[in-house]
Amino acid sequence: MRLITAQVLVAWLALAAVAALYGSALFVLLVCAPAPAGPGQAEARRALARLWRVLTVLAVVLVPIGFLAATSATSGTSLGEALGLIAATVRDSRAGRLWCARVVLTLALFSAAWMPWESRLRDGAIVVLGALWLVARAMVSHTLDHGALAVGVYAVHMLAAGLWFGAMVGFSFGAAQADDPGWGAAAMPWLWRVAGWCAAIVVLTGFLIAYAVVGLVPADLIYSRYGRELMAKVMLFTVVIAFGVYIRLRLARRATEESGRYELVRAIGIESVLLIGVIEFAVLLAHSRLPH
Repeated sequence: MRLITAQVLVAWLALAAVAALYGSALFVLLVCAPAPAGPGQAEARRALARLWRVLTVLAVVLVPIGFLAATSATSGTSLGEALGLIAATVRDSRAGRLWCARVVLTLALFSAAWMPWESRLRDGAIVVLGALWLVARAMVSHTLDHGALAVGVYAVHMLAAGLWFGAMVGFSFGAAQADDPGWGAAAMPWLWRVAGWCAAIVVLTGFLIAYAVVGLVPADLIYSRYGRELMAKVMLFTVVIAFGVYIRLRLARRATEESGRYELVRAIGIESVLLIGVIEFAVLLAHSRLPH
């Protein structure tokens, strides 16, 4: 039980780190491409570059540990014994090869984030590598038993959730570090668009995934661990949506004021933390026994 708990914790932190990398880098590309370069934009990009480096260090540590823990749990061996099974796991199983691909992609993300220069090429590389990492994770998810379409829907679900979470992290971190409020003002309309579209996609794909896994059996929502964790995730997600609507309607109006700007950044940071909780439930669902 302790190993499963540790495995879930490692998977949760690794997923949150890569989702934040992918989403914030894509958000920066969306915001900075149409906007003229200015001091605020440069400050925000430098701050996010430092954040990306920290996140890649975290991912480089956690993803190989996650691979080792997954091998140990699958083979029923200790972590030390599982280390000797890594090569055979990669050679003989599809899941092992996809885990290996995620390790390689994590190292590539680390290399891209630690480039000594700032460029859209670096940001684009982080987006592509992060997206491939999320898709590789979706390909070994709990939807695998329900066909390629379910896996594809889950991949879209993860990409949309990652962009939403990363956009929140990117905006709150970049706006907090930029002395010039111009970057935050330019980024805010993009934030609302990204959050709105991603929330809609997450809701739609989440419903389709739940239907594929649980179906129309209400008892499975109550009496199975998967169903109870799914309901908890939906309730927390509802809180995130409600809090986002509150931010959009009440706090965004005061964003041009100095005090209102910091209040907005703080509130979006809180929403980012709530989304981390949603990610935790997503990892728990992936490690729960399916009702069918």
